[in-house]
Amino acid sequence: MLYAKDLILKSKGETVYRAYLDIYDVDDVSFMIDLICKENATDMYAVDIEQIVSRQEAFNEIAKSMALDVDIIYKVKGMFR
Repeated sequence: MLYAKDLILKSKGETVYRAYLDIYDVDDVSFMIDLICKENATDMYAVDIEQIVSRQEAFNEIAKSMALDVDIIYKVKGMFR
């Protein structure tokens, strides 16, 4: 799913989020929390990030169940590949 979303965003000229951050690294998780807060004005916790990364459902299903925007789900999954 990530690869397809990356291709769509790239073809539209939008930002592609691609990194290999470690879910167990405090600095990586803190970086992601700060990024989401800055770009999406949404507060997140490490537990939220862990839940997003571990779930294998479609982005829109995860977003709906967590009351978050689909773009946030993509960013988190894209950064913690």
